[in-house]
Amino acid sequence: MMEKQFEVMNHTLLISETLVDSLVHVQWQLNQQKYQDAVFLIEDALKGFASLERALLPLISNSLEIKETDMKLPQIRKSIDYLVASLEKSQFGKVQEVLHFSLLPQVKAMKTACEKYFHPYVLS
Repeated sequence: MMEKQFEVMNHTLLISETLVDSLVHVQWQLNQQKYQDAVFLIEDALKGFASLERALLPLISNSLEIKETDMKLPQIRKSIDYLVASLEKSQFGKVQEVLHFSLLPQVKAMKTACEKYFHPYVLS
């Protein structure tokens, strides 16, 4: 059982790193007005977040002293909802704002929380 949790923790750390990198690249694409490329990468990033959330929720419910709010999951979900609504209206300026001021900082905080909680349990 614990071996499976270690594997999930390692996987979660990798996905969180990739998610941050992807969102940084989305910001660059939006700044370059490469909107179609940004949309595709956002879709991939959202799939990555969904995978990450599916991995985290059992760890949270089986608790290693981790709370859902420590991982910023509710805030990230809210930012994603706002980002998707802005995308649907092709409001790329709003998408950039959500990324810059909300989603990216929240995902970085989640990554930091994953590192804080999981590094004692996994080998780097």
